[in-house]
Amino acid sequence: MKFYHGSQNGNLKKLTMDKANHGAIFLAEDYCFAVMYAGCSLRFWNTTKDGKLIIREVVENCLEILYKNKPCYVYSVDESKLGEYKKSEYLRRKTVEVTHDVELDEVEYIPDVLEKILQLERE
Repeated sequence: MKFYHGSQNGNLKKLTMDKANHGAIFLAEDYCFAVMYAGCSLRFWNTTKDGKLIIREVVENCLEILYKNKPCYVYSVDESKLGEYKKSEYLRRKTVEVTHDVELDEVEYIPDVLEKILQLERE
């Protein structure tokens, strides 16, 4: 299993505790949540009770304004390389928490977050 971290920074090799919010490093279990986090720091999205992503447009063309032509990166780490972690859930978004530095395995460059979101919706 892989866990994901989304960022607008394309130069990450490691997630470190000295930059961790709330005393832990959080990784998403679901790829789509990492894409949403990476694309924009505003959170106009939620999930259904069964964990499906819901995107809410609070103003006309909000999704396009926030995500179109915005590049981002999604990093992954394999569970076997993660070390000790704790599963958690925030607003029905499944995450894992670690309290140690995390070496990142792979990075995916996404040149247009809106296009990626629409692709994920089609899939």
